[in-house]
Amino acid sequence: MQDDTCGKQPLSRSANRVAIIGIGNAGLNTVTRLIHNGITNCETVVVSDDSFHLTIPRADHKFLLEERPDGEYELSLLLGEDSISSLEEGIRSALHGVETVLVVCGLGGSTGGRCTPRILSIARSMGIRTTAFCIWPFTKQIVHMTDIAEADLDTIKEYADRTVVFHNDDLLEVKPVLTLSAAFAIVDDLVVSNLDEIARATV
Repeated sequence: MQDDTCGKQPLSRSANRVAIIGIGNAGLNTVTRLIHNGITNCETVVVSDDSFHLTIPRADHKFLLEERPDGEYELSLLLGEDSISSLEEGIRSALHGVETVLVVCGLGGSTGGRCTPRILSIARSMGIRTTAFCIWPFTKQIVHMTDIAEADLDTIKEYADRTVVFHNDDLLEVKPVLTLSAAFAIVDDLVVSNLDEIARATV
């Protein structure tokens, strides 16, 4: 795992308000599992262009996106809050009063790579400390997408105060024979560890 710095899973108690944002399928799946496992003391936000996936997690805030002709994403629907008219407005509302945020996204796809820098930029403009936890897919998954993933990661690093990159291939080195649920559990533990760290940090 690369770290670049510029049952129940409660966070340490802290006056520091923390939010976790899952972007794209990888981020949404991670946040969904953390909610299911009972993570507490944390605002949860999910952002996806997949309307079906958004019906699964019990997140505090859900953003459904649609791709514009120019390849950028814009808010299609903010579930449960019809008064919000734009992605930026929705993110600002969801992060009101938050001091630190952890954004979880996958690399090499579309939603995570394109939307994460934008959301990090919004958070930073609000004076919020940001950590990006980026999941690099298995090599066999991303042979034709490496250049995209590297470019997305470079952009994310420009907007995040701290960037953590987890390579799924590392799971194979630790445990060559690993069930899917066990692999997800390892990634979730690392996310919770980073959440706990920023929750305990002082501003």
